Amino acid sequence: MKKTFILLFVLLLLVASYLFYNEISFDPLKKVDFTSLFEGYKGNAKVLCKKDFIGITTSGDFFELYVYSLDDVKINNDYPQFSNWENSTATKETTIGKWRNCPINKDVINLYRFIIGANNLNTSDCGISFKNEILNPRNFYSYISISDTEQYFLLYSSATNKLYYIRRKG
Repeated sequence: MKKTFILLFVLLLLVASYLFYNEISFDPLKKVDFTSLFEGYKGNAKVLCKKDFIGITTSGDFFELYVYSLDDVKINNDYPQFSNWENSTATKETTIGKWRNCPINKDVINLYRFIIGANNLNTSDCGISFKNEILNPRNFYSYISISDTEQYFLLYSSATNKLYYIRRKG
């Protein structure tokens, strides 16, 4: 009986370790995604920060924030260009905002108010950095709206070569 409990405990520990590893190593963007975002991008991308705002909160925020360090990129107003994004296919209803200079226009602010006005951003360094960078007119933003529950917002800081990627999925 004791061996059975030990075996069960070891199995439970292995499953918990696997789930924890999957959570901390998850990266929504692959190398090919960066070529869809930036014309001719062949550089590397490294996750600097990730913050999960998914869960029970008093403000109802429901998204994830990833900050990537990139090599130099070339902003092209015809990008992003793709037909699939995070396992979703772009349809006629999909809204893709090409790269534009900040500040963000009112229509995009209304569409992404759940991010831009989120109180939770003040709880992490990468969230505070995002709120500061979104005001810089030298930076660029883009967005992808597949449905009301699947939306993505991208902010590229030209001074720091950082990409802020916010995903709301589900």
